[in-house]
Formats: sequence, C-alpha cells, structure tokens
Amino acid sequence: MAAQSITVNKPEVPGIFRLRMTPKQAGTYNLVFDIKTPAYTDKITLENVEVFADEKTAIEKQAPSEGGGSDVSYLKEQAWKVEFANAPARVQPFSEVVKTSGQILAAPGDEAVLTVQISGIVSFSGKNYVQGSAVGAGATLFTVKSNEVVQSNLGAAVTQAENDLATAKKNFDRAAELVKDKIISEKEFLEAKRQLENAHTQLANVSVSKNFNRNRQNVSAPIGGF
Repeated sequence: MAAQSITVNKPEVPGIFRLRMTPKQAGTYNLVFDIKTPAYTDKITLENVEVFADEKTAIEKQAPSEGGGSDVSYLKEQAWKVEFANAPARVQPFSEVVKTSGQILAAPGDEAVLTVQISGIVSFSGKNYVQGSAVGAGATLFTVKSNEVVQSNLGAAVTQAENDLATAKKNFDRAAELVKDKIISEKEFLEAKRQLENAHTQLANVSVSKNFNRNRQNVSAPIGGF
C-alpha cells in the first residue's frame, strides 16, 4: 500500500491534536509523527503497527486487560488542565517540607534573669538596644527610678537611715565633749557611741547595691549574650 498522510495545523483543544485517518488496506506498517514548529522539529516513529481489516477483528486481537474493571483512566485532556508534566525518572535527593511555626529558646544555663530592689520607671541606658542586640557582661542595660507617682520603700528606708546616722553623729560629738568635763557619765557616752554604730549598721543594711542611690538603681547584664 502506498503511504498515507494527514496534516493538522492547530490543536482541537489546547494541548490536544486529533488525527483521524482510515487506512485503505490491512497489514503491518510504520506510523510516523512528523512534528514541525517555529521553535523545533521532531519525528516519532512507531514500527510494526498492525492494521486490521475491520473493528471487530481489531478488538478480537487485543490482549485481555490485566487490571479488570477497577482501572482508573487519566486522559491527556484531563492532564492538560492541571499543572502536570512528564519527565524521565532519575535518582535524586528527596525530602519532605512541612510548613510550621516555632520559637527558639535559650539552652538551660544560658539565660539570666535580672531583678531590681526598687519599683519605678524603667529607662534604657542606650538608644541602640533592640531585640537581638549583642550585650557584654557588665554592660548597663537600664535604670529604674522612682518618682512622685511610684514611690520606693527602700529609697525611703535609706533616707531614714541617713537621717538617723546624722542625728546619732551629732549626739556622739556632743557626748564626747560633755564627758571630758564630766557633765555626763561614761555610761551615757558609751550609749551615744552605741547608737552611732547602730546607725552605721542600719544604713549599710538598707544599701543593698553599690549602684543604688536613693530612688535610682542601675541594672547591668551579669553575662554576655543577646
């Protein structure tokens, strides 16, 4: 039989070309798809394609299906409508990506908690402190200061201790002069001295930090970090 051919210039539906041709004579032939586009050309050849005299004979020659009635068809028309493509199989790394959220926490022992001994208004020491900034050990982070709105009991205790110390110092100096002239007894002098020592001790007890100054306290980083 002489060669038969048919040509189509555009798809019947997007991505689908349908070629309808009825062979004139039964036999074994080669089926050639000659593809020509502005971008490339290609040729696909299927050898030894058997052509039957009629449809009944063609169906009778078909091998029985191994899948039974449970096969699910996926036509090219269906594939063309979704993001689908064919590619040669090859071995490559494979991993599964799960989108989620989380929080990065410091390891035990790598986190320090800062505390102050007074209540008040917190003011950062520098203008460049933002979340994630590097901080060196001993760096002053912020200052806590009491004001007329937020009063500090500890600040009031320091003021009272300083006043008591000043009073005890005056009494001791006066008693030291009077005991020389025996105007007061040695016992009264020793009592004034004891009150002065107690006032010093009381002031030392309420001064909880060398950075504490009445109603103001500086807070420093005990360790380096962020």
